[in-house]
Amino acid sequence: MTGTPVIPARLPWLAAAVPLFLTFGAGALLAWQSHVNAGLADGSHSWLLAALVSFTVGTLALSVVSFGRAAGRTAMARVLHALRGRTLSWWVLMAGLLSSAYVVLQSGTVTTLGVALFSLAVTSGMNVGSLVVDRVEARWGIGLPITGRRLLAVAVSLLAALLAILPQLGQQSPPLLYVALVFAAGVAAAIQFAMTARVSAAGADSAVAAWFLFAVAALLLALLSLLRGEFGAASVEQLRSTIVASPGLLVGGLLGAAVVVTNAYVVPRTGVLVFSLSLIAGQLLAALLIDLWQGALEGGWFVTAACALMMLATAISAGAASPFRRRHR
Repeated sequence: MTGTPVIPARLPWLAAAVPLFLTFGAGALLAWQSHVNAGLADGSHSWLLAALVSFTVGTLALSVVSFGRAAGRTAMARVLHALRGRTLSWWVLMAGLLSSAYVVLQSGTVTTLGVALFSLAVTSGMNVGSLVVDRVEARWGIGLPITGRRLLAVAVSLLAALLAILPQLGQQSPPLLYVALVFAAGVAAAIQFAMTARVSAAGADSAVAAWFLFAVAALLLALLSLLRGEFGAASVEQLRSTIVASPGLLVGGLLGAAVVVTNAYVVPRTGVLVFSLSLIAGQLLAALLIDLWQGALEGGWFVTAACALMMLATAISAGAASPFRRRHR
């Protein structure tokens, strides 16, 4: 059985509100994860090892959830059957590659950019990527068509990102290079959202879809770390001492797992752009609070105004159409 859950006719708002509230909360967790993974990268002096630890912790947690339930094991078998039967293309598992690239950049650039500016750059990329992905996915009954309001929303989001980096324009790279890389990671994240949703549809289980993403990402990061010699005695000891001193840094993997489970559950019900914009709303508000709490909000007026513009972009697009106006096949 596919499609969205049946909601009583008298409560149509509930069908739209529940996924959006879940995604808003996931956005806040994503901002918190950025802060945590940046701390792990700073302490271990390795972007790759920080990302690897995050995905390993997430994979272990999702393994318990997926393999510890009969429904999870059944969903795993469904996904494998779909892959063998080619009703699910193997390349959708490469969502883990896109996600690992995002977390590596997250771990390495947040300290320089700040959580708020990082969030603005990545969410601008998500908006642009989501618009394109939704257009493609509309052929499969997922997503919404491109409209004038949605194009306006993306234009406003790009203006917001430009406003946020104005204080950086007089500086030399790498900050501007970081912004460009993070923007590209946002575009990749939009593609990953759609790929994860396809795995979720094949298995009919959000946690199992998240497990595939995390397992692939952890394997790729482990291989890359091995090739780059990141497992030297000094590096491993630095990582161990960092975790022992601040065990709370391990929570990044759990936060990421919660975000991906939400992604797998919500996107088939809303489309990629609506999911991304709801994620943005929660992420930006949480990011501002984190940077203010740490006293790390540079160019405060610019970033605050940019966040307000991004929220406006969210409102413009969210009002363009109901997230449940989609075709079913």
